[in-house]
Amino acid sequence: WMPVGTGDDWYRAINWGQNDRRGRFWLATSEDVRVFDGQRWTVYHPEDMGMRPPENEELIHDFHLRAMQETGWVWAGACEWAGPGPVGGRGVRWFDGKTWQGTDSLVSSGCAMAIEEDPSGRVWLGLQAVVWRYDPASGDWARFAPPDDPPDENERWRYGAVTDITLDAAGDPWVTILLCGGASCDTEVL
Repeated sequence: WMPVGTGDDWYRAINWGQNDRRGRFWLATSEDVRVFDGQRWTVYHPEDMGMRPPENEELIHDFHLRAMQETGWVWAGACEWAGPGPVGGRGVRWFDGKTWQGTDSLVSSGCAMAIEEDPSGRVWLGLQAVVWRYDPASGDWARFAPPDDPPDENERWRYGAVTDITLDAAGDPWVTILLCGGASCDTEVL
């Protein structure tokens, strides 16, 4: 074992880690995104990524990330949680190797937890309960609305957020959406 980070700023929940195609190791924590280049760590706080600072420190904050193989870009999404489930977020940004992009994109705000790349290099994102697809070659965005809310005679269930996007062999997405109702979320539907 070898410690890679020390100090109070390392006492955070680690949500995700992944290598990019340049061999750097990226971490998503509860409060920031970090990258290790083999020599040193660089920490990107929300403001560094063009995101607003947390408005409410009482909320649970999460960052999620995905290093893309086709473009080499690293995408990061942020979600904020309270008792009834996801209550918003700071959207999605992507690092193009030099700077963070996406402050004025269609996905610049909202709860973002699912990020995936298909075989042609398109990026699939879950933002709230909506799925977005971005084509880096054309710069085009496509929006896929969720199905109607689940039938419930008490009208208590709602879709909270997309938690996972898995692509099958044909590149088609299979989406998992958090089902929320009452004071919390505890069921996911596909």
